Amino acid sequence: MTARRATDRARIRECVVRGVATGELAEETDVDGFTSMIHGFLLDISTQVCDGTPARDLHAAADAILATWRAQEC
Repeated sequence: MTARRATDRARIRECVVRGVATGELAEETDVDGFTSMIHGFLLDISTQVCDGTPARDLHAAADAILATWRAQEC
């Protein structure tokens, strides 16, 4: 599991780096910090799904993380 999480984290980091390179994310984005935020969110959301968290709560969480991403763009 540790190796799988490391692979997932590396792939997320690649996406964040690409987002900075293409201008989707601000040039001064903390790539490692942003990667940790997204990876942590995905790990947590999967646990919540398994625990039966209502879809509306998971959608609200996704909206909140997207709002953070949008605020990063400004």
